[in-house]
Amino acid sequence: MAGLPRINIKFQTLAATLIARSQKGIVALILLDDTLITGDQFVYNIIDEVTDAWTADNLKSISLCFDGTPRKVYVQRIGATAPTLNTALSALGNRKWNYLAVPSATTEQQSTIASWLKSKRNVDNKTYKYVVGGLTSDDMGIINFDSDNVLVGTKTYSKTEFTPRIAGQIAGLPIDRSLTYQTFSDVTGFDELLDDDARSAAIDAGKLIFINDGEKIKIARGINSLTTTTATQGAVFKKIRIVEIVDMIRDDLTDTIRDNYIGKWLNTYQNKLLLIGAINAYLSELQVESTLDPNYKNLCKIDVTQQTIYLKGLGVATDDMTTAEIEQYNTNDQVFLQLNIKPVDSMEDFSIAVYL
Repeated sequence: MAGLPRINIKFQTLAATLIARSQKGIVALILLDDTLITGDQFVYNIIDEVTDAWTADNLKSISLCFDGTPRKVYVQRIGATAPTLNTALSALGNRKWNYLAVPSATTEQQSTIASWLKSKRNVDNKTYKYVVGGLTSDDMGIINFDSDNVLVGTKTYSKTEFTPRIAGQIAGLPIDRSLTYQTFSDVTGFDELLDDDARSAAIDAGKLIFINDGEKIKIARGINSLTTTTATQGAVFKKIRIVEIVDMIRDDLTDTIRDNYIGKWLNTYQNKLLLIGAINAYLSELQVESTLDPNYKNLCKIDVTQQTIYLKGLGVATDDMTTAEIEQYNTNDQVFLQLNIKPVDSMEDFSIAVYL
């Protein structure tokens, strides 16, 4: 079989449309509602599709979410006469979405959902993110909105109640824009922190907060709740935008390989090189549009370390083998790839020296 034309075309299309696709994210909402509304799972593409059978508070939550212009909204209903929280999470785990908000969640429920989401990201390789209200999490998949008593019109929202608006805003934001300093023109008030020291401390603690610059209310810095960094998960992963870039690349690679490669190609070294070539062409396109740093060597290659561990587990004597021999060795049905990438961050911090 010659070449990987379908995969090449798919990757080219995905790279060319990454920015456009990024501003059309999907929000999942879990709403507590015991009205007579029929059904437990709902999909809304526009706010006009939402019926008035929901409670007034839930209608506001859905409307708030659409104010951020997501592509669509999945709603899971829970309540005394509806599925439980665990049932709702199980249902959402079978769907593809980007950001979750649960405006009625208690602190205990938020912790339960956060644990579920971390497992989905770390074990099942899902790219879900969860917007919580005032819950300390220290995880790049958890966004901790922590500005309370948000005033919109005549209604005041708690930090948790306002999470659908935050989730919708992030989902509707293109990947070439940061959430930092995004203005919320519908918000007229909130519990402001007293000074810059308090605001900086909140940001350092992984809190997404509002600030008031005297004219506009906006997000102070577009961060998630991650505070503990490591050699493999550095400070760059505190940024919502950077995590979204990495997640979209992961989704693009996973979906394309699953649909066009798994079970359709023999696991030869030559076919691995064809796949790697297609992925590198995709990464190159992302460099052209500056989603990835054009001055960095963004590269996919065989993961020699993991492949060596695998071969040693089979009893292969790898100590005297060259790197090339390890790369070309038959790995049965296993494929070990490694991506080295560097997303481009947005301009957020400025130092301007004025000389007279």
